[in-house]
Amino acid sequence: MSDAQSLPTDVTVGLGETADPIAGGPSAYEPSAYEPGAGEQSAYEPGAGGDVTGGGDGTFGIGSRSRRLAGLVRRGRLPGSPQRRSRVLPAMLAVALLLGVVAGFVARGFVSPAQEAANASAPPASLITAQVRFGVLPVLVTMRANVSDGKSVPVSAPGDLGGSLPVVTSIGVRPGEQVGQGTLLFTVAERPVFIFQGKIPVFRSMGPGVHGPDVAELQAGLVAAGFGIGSDASGVYGPGTAAAVAALYKAHDLQAASAGSVGTSSAAGSRRAPSAEVPLGEVLFVPHLPVRIASADHLGEVVGSGKAVVTLRSGRATLAGFAGSAQTSLLRAGMRATAISDISGRSFGVRITAVHSPQVLFVPVGRLPAGMAGQNVEVSVTTSQVRSFIVPVAAVSTAGNGQTYVTVATGKGNQTRQVPVRLDLVSGGEQAVTPLRPGSLRPGELVVLGIATSQSKSKPGLRLRLRLRRGLVGPRPAFSVVPAPGG
Repeated sequence: MSDAQSLPTDVTVGLGETADPIAGGPSAYEPSAYEPGAGEQSAYEPGAGGDVTGGGDGTFGIGSRSRRLAGLVRRGRLPGSPQRRSRVLPAMLAVALLLGVVAGFVARGFVSPAQEAANASAPPASLITAQVRFGVLPVLVTMRANVSDGKSVPVSAPGDLGGSLPVVTSIGVRPGEQVGQGTLLFTVAERPVFIFQGKIPVFRSMGPGVHGPDVAELQAGLVAAGFGIGSDASGVYGPGTAAAVAALYKAHDLQAASAGSVGTSSAAGSRRAPSAEVPLGEVLFVPHLPVRIASADHLGEVVGSGKAVVTLRSGRATLAGFAGSAQTSLLRAGMRATAISDISGRSFGVRITAVHSPQVLFVPVGRLPAGMAGQNVEVSVTTSQVRSFIVPVAAVSTAGNGQTYVTVATGKGNQTRQVPVRLDLVSGGEQAVTPLRPGSLRPGELVVLGIATSQSKSKPGLRLRLRLRRGLVGPRPAFSVVPAPGG
């Protein structure tokens, strides 16, 4: 075995490929393809060491140990083999790529100390402004008002029925109806009751020779109802007035009471004619017409003394509201408004008839809706005043001496100027102002409402803490995420 002890550096194995017995040979051994040479022993049977035996021509056979080595190399299990390297490198690349993605995602919320210090610095202040406009500032005045449908006026039978029973013999009206001058309300025992307008109530019977304001009211009512009084003077019950009364009764198939005869003269001679009179209780005066019938008895009912046959709602429906002096100063008679019922939600138009601070009186425009009488409603009046400059209320400031002013931005950085103004109307967060110096305030200019500042711009973030931990294939990064200061 002296020749075998001096082995050459490279040996020929198998098909003649070179192999390094220490570091590993070619990428694959193919002992199955080896054919023994002429001088080889026992066709490569293992020698005494069970490893490699040499032939006479300087080649070697493969023993059992070499066959195991060749199998490991073929299956890629030896360290450093190409097969093993081909599997480890992609795994490391995948881990590195995953770590890069995670680090990029987490880094989006990282706040470095330098960035945190930069974010903590306050941004430059900026002005909050609004435009000045010129126009009419509508002011909405709202108040509560009580609705009244006039006072109730009971109408009873005439006092003198001539001994007849007080039986209702006719009803000339129905509930809800509006009545005017000369309307026949009813008759009791064939004695009528007519209604006329007048502020002075009836207090006596009226006939020929009587004069006074009650007679003037009667005459005005007869004329309004279409019955002329001839040449009678106002307030004097003469033949013309008597003839008008007789005609009124006759128009309703009634007989007027007679006061005897009244002398008249003409070219044919003198003659005496009967004269009609109005007994007490057959005429009713009310302050305002028309009025609405609230209730009425039925035909044939017997009415006792003092019992109402018909009930009137005297006068127009009115609304009485109350408001402060600052609001009433904006209101004028004739202004239109809207009243809304809290109960039904129904609205109707009203008109201001009088303003006596703090009271404001309204009347309905048209008929009062049913069921409104007695309610407390909300009344809204939209007023319009003279045209003026209009700015937000927040733009108005007051100096130490009590002078009000607005601050106008000049457009040069944050430079401003003050414009003294007089305050006018205010409504809905807007203030009407008048500059004390003409021309010092123009539409479209910007008035300052405030200054926008910020204490810090820093945002909550995350800070990455990285430490290396050694693994089987090299250092492995280990991550831990902690809130950044102030987060």
